[in-house]
Amino acid sequence: MDSSSVSHERRQPAEKVLIKDIDSSQKVNVIGVVVSTTPLIIDDGTGQVHVRTPEINMKIGDVIMTMGRVVSLNEQPYISADIVKKSDPGWLSLRKKELEKNPKGVKQKPEPIKEKHEDHSNNHHEDLLLLIKKLDKGEGVDIDELLSKSNMKDSQKLVDHFIQCGEVFEITPGKIKVLE
Repeated sequence: MDSSSVSHERRQPAEKVLIKDIDSSQKVNVIGVVVSTTPLIIDDGTGQVHVRTPEINMKIGDVIMTMGRVVSLNEQPYISADIVKKSDPGWLSLRKKELEKNPKGVKQKPEPIKEKHEDHSNNHHEDLLLLIKKLDKGEGVDIDELLSKSNMKDSQKLVDHFIQCGEVFEITPGKIKVLE
């Protein structure tokens, strides 16, 4: 093999992306929270994706960084991982900020229209997050249980907002966990 044939077959670098922006046949670098171990599924607050890797020594709630090629199976994308390693949770929020600030060729989502809230709305926000953390014994919190124990009017709206913004994730339908 001569050098001219090698030059056009260079390794494609893994592109840092959010899960919602994954395209087929792309090499990606994604950071997310493990929400299932069988099969391995990660969530970065923008979506979820299956990760295929030979070794899985992760547990639910671990933050991992994975690099690999995106492959489609039954019209469902998954990452065929070359690298999977545990990561510090701070990297997930840093990655989201980095990609929201400088999205490569991705249309930025318009800012959501904010409703007018009273000054104590931030207290409701923090109070509900604290209640979720208090009720979570390691396996997530049942949303119905959370709503019944919360004394706030708009708890369901706040939970939906938390899920949409990535402050919490659904481990399984109806169970949430705070991203820390």
